[in-house]
Amino acid sequence: MAKNVFPESDFCLIEPQREMKDYLDGFCKEFKGSVYFLAGAGSKSGQLNLTIWDDLVGSSFLPKQDLNLEDQGKQRPVEIVTIDELIKSSKIGVPEIIKPDIQAFELEALNGATSTFGITEVFIMEVSFFRFAEAMPLFWEVINFMFQRDYVVYDFPGFARRPLDGALGQCDICFVKENSFLRSSHLWI
Repeated sequence: MAKNVFPESDFCLIEPQREMKDYLDGFCKEFKGSVYFLAGAGSKSGQLNLTIWDDLVGSSFLPKQDLNLEDQGKQRPVEIVTIDELIKSSKIGVPEIIKPDIQAFELEALNGATSTFGITEVFIMEVSFFRFAEAMPLFWEVINFMFQRDYVVYDFPGFARRPLDGALGQCDICFVKENSFLRSSHLWI
């Protein structure tokens, strides 16, 4: 979808699930100049346990190590890289847009992307209104984290209601630099 909007852009994909390798290879083959790293993004390099969901979509670093899940092949250690290290080593440039989708691990990844703040124009993140998992940051915590780095809410591109009761469970938030060209006018009309 982003390639349709920004056809000339190069993409850097960071993905810890080896099950996605063929898709990543295909994307980078189709969109020249794009790269991927088969690793997770975090606040420091090393290894973390990744819990794999059957549909792969909800896979997360948040659940604690569980020997039963390991035995079932549903939890395994994966390499973690930082965005700062990728930039410092010239493997990627500073992105203009960052869209982490890391199942409530976004702030951890952004703690390893400090060199992007003040340069990256847009961050798009999924945030939660309930702690669906232990250590999951909530809506106000994410807004505060970004505000402390001079980024403010610009738009809400998506909403998800929880099946339990239809309450608003999550939303996507587009953050931009407080002094962004996107906010150059504060007029209503």
